[in-house]
Amino acid sequence: MPYCPNCGANLEKEVTFCPYCGAPQKAAQPQQPKTQAAPPRETREDRWKRRHELREERRKARAEARARRIEEKEEKEEKGEKEEKQEKGEKGEKGEKHEGHRHGFLGPLIGGFVLLWLGATFYLTVTGNPSFWIVEIIFIGGLVLLVLIGIAYGARLARRRSPQT
Repeated sequence: MPYCPNCGANLEKEVTFCPYCGAPQKAAQPQQPKTQAAPPRETREDRWKRRHELREERRKARAEARARRIEEKEEKEEKGEKEEKQEKGEKGEKGEKHEGHRHGFLGPLIGGFVLLWLGATFYLTVTGNPSFWIVEIIFIGGLVLLVLIGIAYGARLARRRSPQT
């Protein structure tokens, strides 16, 4: 019985192509198989296992690459933050205004005083109270006093932040 020279399968005598591998067959074929043994045919289960293993390897490689990219990104961010802090320290810059909880208190205080003044003004206007002008003068005087205190406080802060040389 003839053998296929490509895959080593047993063939019928009158076959022109191998039914297993599709290789063309010559008219005169040797009756004995080659000295090398043909590799065993791969079964469906073997192909499925090989494909599954390849998929798993690719999935693991993608996960590892993703983890490396995330780590590198985090390292760059940390490095950038450290460099920024060092630059601020070298330049003698202070951080953000609110980082040190040094925001002013006079703005909200004056705003609250203005709201109280408006409320009292509208109330006295609606009720027609005769002491309306006395209360107005007291509130306006207090507001002027607060503005002057704010100006003095701001000047003192400015002098402290940038002393003259």
